[in-house]
Amino acid sequence: MHKGLITKRLLFPALLAMTVSGLERPGWSGDIREAGRDLLAKYGKAIVTIRVTSKQTMSMGGDSHAREKQSEIKGTVISAAGLTVAALSSLDPSSKLRSMMGGKLGGDMNFESQVQDLKLVVDKTTEVPAEVILRDPDLDLVLLKPKEKQAEAMSFIDFGNSVVPKLLEQCVLLARLDAIGDYELGLMTGEIQAIVEKPRTFYIQSGELHSGGTGLPVFNGEGKVVGLVQTKSSGPLASLGIVRPAVDVVEFLKQYSEED
Repeated sequence: MHKGLITKRLLFPALLAMTVSGLERPGWSGDIREAGRDLLAKYGKAIVTIRVTSKQTMSMGGDSHAREKQSEIKGTVISAAGLTVAALSSLDPSSKLRSMMGGKLGGDMNFESQVQDLKLVVDKTTEVPAEVILRDPDLDLVLLKPKEKQAEAMSFIDFGNSVVPKLLEQCVLLARLDAIGDYELGLMTGEIQAIVEKPRTFYIQSGELHSGGTGLPVFNGEGKVVGLVQTKSSGPLASLGIVRPAVDVVEFLKQYSEED
């Protein structure tokens, strides 16, 4: 056989393997699953359950009905002092309802939800009383703070260490299960399927990255924060799982001062 032909046959499989590997993620050859396990080991305690007691009041036509509601949502600790960010629409369903209805419920109908008690549940068992200190309906973000200074620094995720993802970039979600799953930590992998730039940038993720719920962080394979999972609504029947860019969370935090 001709020597040149042998060389080509030997080189082609190697070149093909390099090309396929490069398609997985340019500039990064690691395993997203391995990266996810490392991130969970490092930041797992920063993924908290938020226990909420609220008073919900529905009024219509002069009649009013109130009830106490117990619920649990997810949040992410973003500072050693215990500052925690979550989706406002998950904490306060009245804000989500107004967003779905274009800012108002219509007619003489009204729905209010007032938070009466909050607790951050850290690492499944430790309850930390907290309070709401900042809301931003436009970004659908809420900031919580422990009512008392913590004796030890809390595990947290720095949203300043962020990245703008590429289309089809593989990412990982750090999650915490509900009571049925004994509040264990979990991981979901997926990809960024679209980048919407107007009127404000957000990312569309594959369904796996939304399955853990809102208020949870998404990372890329290099351990940089992509953003926070939310649900975006534009009408009674129109909602979409999105990732709020990490830079938006950082801008939101600038509204808060430790002296407030």
